[in-house]
Amino acid sequence: MRSDIHDVLRVDIASDGMTASIYPNGPCPDRKPVASDIAEVLRARGVVDGVDQDSLQLFIEDWSTGTIAGPRVVASGTTPKAAAAPSLKRVSPPARSGADPVELLPLFVKSGEIIFSLRSTAAPRIGRSVRGEEIPPGTGSDGCPIPGTGIETHDGRWRATRSGFLVISGHRIDVSETLTHNRDLPPGDYRWGGDVKIVGDVLTGTTLRAQGAIQIDGTVHDGVSIVGGADVRVTKVVEGNDTKIIASGAFRASAIRGATVYADGDVTVTHELHNATLRTQGALDAATSPCIVTGSRIDAVRGASIYEIEATRHQRTMVSVGSADWINDESKSIEDEVERWEAYHSRLFESFQSEFRGLIGDPAKIKKLPGKAQKKFGEAQREISAEQTRVDIKIRELRQRQTDLDSHRSRDESATITVRNGAAPDTRFSIRGRAYKEASPLAKGRTICVNPETGRVHAVPTGLIASSDVFG
Repeated sequence: MRSDIHDVLRVDIASDGMTASIYPNGPCPDRKPVASDIAEVLRARGVVDGVDQDSLQLFIEDWSTGTIAGPRVVASGTTPKAAAAPSLKRVSPPARSGADPVELLPLFVKSGEIIFSLRSTAAPRIGRSVRGEEIPPGTGSDGCPIPGTGIETHDGRWRATRSGFLVISGHRIDVSETLTHNRDLPPGDYRWGGDVKIVGDVLTGTTLRAQGAIQIDGTVHDGVSIVGGADVRVTKVVEGNDTKIIASGAFRASAIRGATVYADGDVTVTHELHNATLRTQGALDAATSPCIVTGSRIDAVRGASIYEIEATRHQRTMVSVGSADWINDESKSIEDEVERWEAYHSRLFESFQSEFRGLIGDPAKIKKLPGKAQKKFGEAQREISAEQTRVDIKIRELRQRQTDLDSHRSRDESATITVRNGAAPDTRFSIRGRAYKEASPLAKGRTICVNPETGRVHAVPTGLIASSDVFG
């Protein structure tokens, strides 16, 4: 070793052992050192791995010309690398028939289907410090996909143990029993036995029936039918004269425009009720500023609290509370609709019978027909059977709705109507069939209630107790 350079070179090793730098304490000797001389100094100070020959040569050149400005890194260790977290590859689902539109949704999986396969991972790399010490890699567990409920794994394959929808939460993947769709719901007739969550709009032409709660993070467009077995919540707008929502629990939306909503529980609307029909066995809360009601028909058994009622040129708002007399109207409407469907059912059979008279119920005659005629008869028979089945299902649904209505008749003797910011002239109010009529605008901060002694309907300042003293 050249002692003339050993004494004038300072070697520093980083605390983690991953880099080593060198710095001269004096000028370069007259006999210019070579790279092997510097490497010898480094080895003497414990640097045995990761020495970069190009960096040594550059250091010598700069030292000899007096242009060294500070410590120069001349050796670097090898950073350890954990095995890459295994990644999942989605296995294409088998072809669906399309008979059930729920099965066509992208996150749907059927029980027993292989849904993922694990991709191969890169091998781990052992690190090494400049001192030559081995540094083991980490476990690499961060980011590993974790199978959750509804999934079993075997030989790198993930299989669904129940039908449902894929839900990802962090690194965990579950098959949820909640119908989950993370985009606009396309037209179709969807039926599901649990809860539903749609992150997007429900598009025109959609029918959605669920036995559980329904959450829609978007808008319900015109021409949509929704039936929920529990609460129904819409974060944006329910719109369209041909849209109808039935909730067996509570209902909540930002706005209802033109649509019809029936709810067994309380209803909350935060921004607007315009040209809407709203009927609830509970109470209506539309008192949040600036929720405006225009041209709507409201029936709320447990009472109604409204921020403001405005006038339109051709439509007036009607608010009724206290009893569910509207159930009689809807029951009559359902009965009329059932009669129309039953008449249609009869016409279908009569049409089929007139076209194939003499063949129905006579297999021997059918067998004697030419092949083309037999095919025509078979196709017509299948079409009429499918259509009659559809009509039968519709009639059963209407009958069930009628039964539900009959079981939910209710009455609330204490129901009132509160309007915080006043109501337009000719707004109609009714409590348990008793009308409150006022041609002039209803003043701000008034509650419409019934005088328990006289049975007459009055408007009194909100907050006062309905008593004979108040009514005078």
